[in-house]
Amino acid sequence: MSQELEKAKTQIAAGQYKKAVSTLWEAERWAQGDLTEARGLLEVATALRDKTDGRLKGDCDYFIKWAEKCIEKESAKPLSVLAADAIAVVVGCNVLGGHGLPPQVEQSWNLIFSAGKLHLVRGAVIAEVPYSDIVALDIGGPGAQRGGGFFASEFGMTGAAEGMLVTSALDLVNAGTTASTVVCLMTASAELFLHTSSQTPDDLRMRLSPVFTILRQQEATRSADQGPGGGGAVERLSKLAGLLEKELITREEFDQLKADLLQTVGPAVSGEPPGSAGRP
Repeated sequence: MSQELEKAKTQIAAGQYKKAVSTLWEAERWAQGDLTEARGLLEVATALRDKTDGRLKGDCDYFIKWAEKCIEKESAKPLSVLAADAIAVVVGCNVLGGHGLPPQVEQSWNLIFSAGKLHLVRGAVIAEVPYSDIVALDIGGPGAQRGGGFFASEFGMTGAAEGMLVTSALDLVNAGTTASTVVCLMTASAELFLHTSSQTPDDLRMRLSPVFTILRQQEATRSADQGPGGGGAVERLSKLAGLLEKELITREEFDQLKADLLQTVGPAVSGEPPGSAGRP
């Protein structure tokens, strides 16, 4: 807080309310362009308002409205800057539950999917989740087809798509909502369940199609990097077959991922011994 705000708090504690209002007029200039000062002005003016009346109370009302406008303006900056280059933006997602990430239950956060990471934004607070850390991204809700699209990595966390996690989360949502979509995000050390009524599961899944493509490409790369021996790739191919069987990926996606995998690791995955290609 600025010296003016600290001075105003001291004056309020001493019962010098008129002097405190005069000090807040001096502090007002710091609120614009500084989110911390704007919040401080709002806090002090709110505390002072309840102790005053008449013109002094009117001045406090002005400070409160001014501070709220400054906070709204400054809080919108991170969202607008990040959204300018984003693949997709999902605003106003309510937190249903989870752990390991800053969002708390009943808070509203915005999701900004950039080229390399997911940004969780609430006002001036930003939490970043690199795509390389994501082991599961599930979109579900009424009308969704078997979870609306599920990405599972080598960690094998498929329970989010088929278990009761999303179903239980949906029980917390108002049944009268026109669109009801739950997004489940998992990393190796965190889970986050969010709800949005702005888009249906199918619409959101299509909007995030580029993100799912990036996740699949990263997973294929990780599997290939396990080495030319083929053990990791064979395991990955088995998992891909399982996802196809459960209809969590399409036949086209399976064929493409399989082709990429075979091209990378060669005969060890196809079942042919090294050097056998072309033998009669």
